[in-house]
Amino acid sequence: MMGDQALIRVSAAIRNAVRSRDIVARFGGEEFMVLLTNSSEETAWKTAERIRQRVYDLKIPHMFNESVATNVTISIGLTPLINDNIEQALARADGALYEAKNKGRNIILAS
Repeated sequence: MMGDQALIRVSAAIRNAVRSRDIVARFGGEEFMVLLTNSSEETAWKTAERIRQRVYDLKIPHMFNESVATNVTISIGLTPLINDNIEQALARADGALYEAKNKGRNIILAS
């Protein structure tokens, strides 16, 4: 149950970091997808950093010791969706995400 509660809190932090017109969806086990509508590259980077910081600032109780809070780190892959199909954009974002994870996590990379 602790994992589910952590995902709920991460989801809320992401939703609170984006505009009401943006779309946040769980995309697999513990991955989320955020679709920023009508956004510049600069806005996307600022939003990604705001998401990263808000999730990092969450103090989630450790599964085996609730008196110990754990920081959650996330990695973010960014890609534009311009004159593109969604599958190609998702593949690019996924590639950037996994590259970010491999570089040490808690970072943002663009494809």
